[in-house]
Amino acid sequence: MRFFKKKTTPYNIQFNHPHRDGTKEDYQKFILLTYPRSGSYFFTDLLRSHTNIVAFGGLYGPGKIGFLYPGYPDVSCRQTIEHRDRDTVAFLQKHIFTPFAENIGAVGFKAPHQEQYRSVLTHLESYPDLKVINLHRKNMLDVYISNVIANTTQKWHAWSKENVDYVETIGAIQRVRIVEDVSKPILPDDFSISLDFDQVLHGLRSNKEAIQEFETFFNDERKLIVFYEDLIKDKIGEVNRVLEFLNVDSQELTSRFLKINTRKKSEIISNYEELRRKFAGTEWIEFFDE
Repeated sequence: MRFFKKKTTPYNIQFNHPHRDGTKEDYQKFILLTYPRSGSYFFTDLLRSHTNIVAFGGLYGPGKIGFLYPGYPDVSCRQTIEHRDRDTVAFLQKHIFTPFAENIGAVGFKAPHQEQYRSVLTHLESYPDLKVINLHRKNMLDVYISNVIANTTQKWHAWSKENVDYVETIGAIQRVRIVEDVSKPILPDDFSISLDFDQVLHGLRSNKEAIQEFETFFNDERKLIVFYEDLIKDKIGEVNRVLEFLNVDSQELTSRFLKINTRKKSEIISNYEELRRKFAGTEWIEFFDE
């Protein structure tokens, strides 16, 4: 067994993972520019299964840092968070876009459409070689529904019981539903949600405005647009597009995330027909696609 020397920082923050054992700096830097409930955790877990990619989660969330790798500081490590908040740019340069092992060909992290990421994105625009993957969902009502389900159940993700050790290692157990039998639906048959028209309308408009605003960062030549629905329909084709964009070899990628809701909108929304009538004649009616 090979042992790797722990790397420490002036703040005594330890990073003890094999991919940190090296001096390579000429890898492809990237970010995943997206929004909550877009399928971003599923997507980044796909990237993490590639042997030559390091794909971190969201690094600038309030009170947490989503490294998502064993051997890294805990998601709520106070010292790491204080270091990040004290000097955002230095944190990025010292701990994210830092030397890696020789086999690493691409390194990046998730950047949601959130206020705390503005200064980070502004800084990253100065990186001439940085690439941007824009992950979207075509149906924004599905995004809204996913968010309501997550907040109702207080479980944002689902993993099989075989992965419970990893979930505990990255400090995410409180937000994850551990599934005993992956062949069965995760949500109970009688689970449903009732949606308020005004709240849904506000949510759709707000998300559209945020997308338009954050899409002004970076020029189009640096971007690759990926739709979650296309990724589900043609995973191999879409994954190969992404890997070519990141200049890494093609590999078969897998994700450990389980889809929480597999039911139609008309089955999960108790007042679906009422909502559909109210949205008739609006730009949003296309999202009621059943």
